[in-house]
Amino acid sequence: MNIYRYDLNNGGIKRMTFYKDYDVKYLSISDHKIIFQYAETLYLLDLQKGGQPQKVAIEIPSDQVLTRSDY
Repeated sequence: MNIYRYDLNNGGIKRMTFYKDYDVKYLSISDHKIIFQYAETLYLLDLQKGGQPQKVAIEIPSDQVLTRSDY
């Protein structure tokens, strides 16, 4: 499964993603931007710019002080 864009005016269909290994999952749209999961990564697709999906960098800080390397 990939993301396609459907033009309501002329009925045209444009393929937005070209993945083959995994399905695109958990889509959410807001302000002409789609965020979705592909494999283990989140991507952001800006529909107004019509560009390629960009990886979303996510960092989860930890409070596990005893496992840090500076001790």
